[in-house]
This record gives sequence, structure tokens and C-alpha cells, in this order.
Amino acid sequence: MKRACNSKEKNENRYLKYLVAYISISLLFLSCQDDNKVQKHTIEAEDVSFEMYRIDQNICGSQRMNAIADLDKSFRSLFFSDILPLGGIEGEELNNVLDGFCQDSLIASIYNDVEATYGKDNILKKEMESAFGKLKAVIPDIQIPDLYFFISEFGYQLFLFSDENGHNAIGIGLDMFLKDYPYKRIAPDLPSFSDYLTRTYNKDHITAKIVKLILEDYLYELPKSTFLEQLITHGKELYVTDMVIENIADTVLHEYTPSQMKWCQENEQEIWSYLLDQDLFYSSELQKFNKYVNPSPTSPGMPEASPGRTANFIGSKIIAAYIRRNPHVSIKELLLNKNAQEILEQSRYKPKR
Repeated sequence: MKRACNSKEKNENRYLKYLVAYISISLLFLSCQDDNKVQKHTIEAEDVSFEMYRIDQNICGSQRMNAIADLDKSFRSLFFSDILPLGGIEGEELNNVLDGFCQDSLIASIYNDVEATYGKDNILKKEMESAFGKLKAVIPDIQIPDLYFFISEFGYQLFLFSDENGHNAIGIGLDMFLKDYPYKRIAPDLPSFSDYLTRTYNKDHITAKIVKLILEDYLYELPKSTFLEQLITHGKELYVTDMVIENIADTVLHEYTPSQMKWCQENEQEIWSYLLDQDLFYSSELQKFNKYVNPSPTSPGMPEASPGRTANFIGSKIIAAYIRRNPHVSIKELLLNKNAQEILEQSRYKPKR
């Protein structure tokens, strides 16, 4: 014979039914969410050690010759042969030449603008420490580079080199990261001063550009001959950059304007369909897909509102979907997986409608 439920037990049973129903509805709702969204996980940053050298301040400062003597030999050779091509001069002759360099009206103006933007700012160092620490946490064998900041009269922005001990280091031309600077007036016909590029020449983009350069070097030996391989590789770079830089804006990550970012988000399915229709995925003819994976004002064949590198935007969505469906795969395993076709298939990517 069944025991009758008292009032308290009835209320508990009713509550349990409501709870089960709520959980079921919640799970159904979650299963309908964007399957390709980057899942942000809390990453505990590792302790990292790296140096940030302000060569611009050293070269034009009162302790110039001591600072030059202490410079890493590899960077010194590079700096005085390529960035400031002064040949092999030394001693007082070098000091006199650098006096002239720092007192030049254009260099003095650039130096003052750089100092106004970066002179006493510790935020950049904190951003680098956070990003590098998280990068080390997800890719334990990655080399964290020292950073060499300089001014080059708009000759160089970012480059990777090996220091005298064979470790990776990065040179950063701060005069190529001045917000709202009239770069176009300097050399109107120079492609690197095109508007779609110079709008990223500011402090907000430095950390992301450096992280991408480190990842690009880490992924250097991955095959990138086909469109699919490039799309997946760039997608990896974007995905990991998004992971390790706290609160990075989508517009900074993808280097899009707000309207371009909105266009991509609203037209994800159309971008995917167009790329499929062009039968590009197994093509190795770079000229056919260059503007879909490299900087460009727009993506050929798409509306004028589209930015360049739309394939990389799709690539980041594919990687997010892949990680979501393969949570056991580490970031290092993801990055070193050379099989772009396998990643695409296992992602089961479905563009957001």
C-alpha cells in the first residue's frame, strides 16, 4: 500500500519537478547558443621574466654612451646597420652623429610625441606581463622575448630577431604606434601608410600585434600553402591572442573598424557561403585568396562594407568550434596540429545565421 504524502512532501516534490524542468530548459537553451563563440577560460598567468629596453630614451639621453655600450650586441649591430645605417663608426664620432640625429627637427618632434604617449606609462608593461604570463601558461615551451623600443623615422614597426644569446627578441618602432598621427602626409603613396593600416598604429594594438608575431614565429613550420591551411593557421593565432589578452576588444583582435566588425558578425553565414562558392579551400594560388587572409581594405567579391581578412575571421570561429567539441585538446596540441582538414572536419563548424 502506498504511503500518503504529507503537505511538506508534496511541496518538495513540486519543487523538484520545477527544478528538473528549469534545468532541462536551461540545457536546451544553452545547446542553441552560438557553437563557434570563443570560450573564455580563466588562465592563471605564469611568472615570466623579460626586459623592456627604451632605446629611444637611451640614444637621446644623458647616459647615451654607457647605454650603447651595454646594448645587446645583436641588436646594436642591427640598429646601427639597418635602423640607423651609420656603418661601423664608434666613440666620439658616433656620439657626434647621434647628437645630430636627436637634434634634427623631425626626430625631435617624433621623440616628443613618443614621450608624450609612452614616456611614463607603465600600463603597457602590465599588459605585456599579463599576456606573456598567460601565453606561457597555455604554451609552456614558448620563448618569451625581450622587447626593444626605438624610433626609426617611420622605417620599422615590428620585427623578430635573435639576441646575442640566441633567444628571441622583438624590436618595436614606437613612432609607428602614434594615435591619429598624420602618417599619410609623410609618404602619401607608401602602401604601409594606407588608412586601413594606419588606424591600427596606436597603443591599443601593440600588445596584440606582439602576441601575434610570437605566435606566427611559433607556427612558422606549419604548412601554409593552401587557402585552408592559411585560414586555419590565422584562426589559431586569433583564437590564442583572444585567450591571453584580457578584455581585448574584437575590433583590436581582428583590426577592424566597429562597422566592419559588426558587418562580419551579422554576415558570418554569407562570408562562409561565398568562400565555399569560390572553390578556394584547396587552392595554393596566393593571388586568388591573398586579400581574404592578409591585410586589405576590403574582401574582393563581397560588399564594400566588408573588411579584408574575412577568411581569418571565419578561421577563428572554426577554431573556437573545434576546441568546444574537443575540450581534451591542449592549446599546444591545437597549435602544432598540421592537419587543417582534420581540424575543419572535427570542428563541425556551422556559421551563425
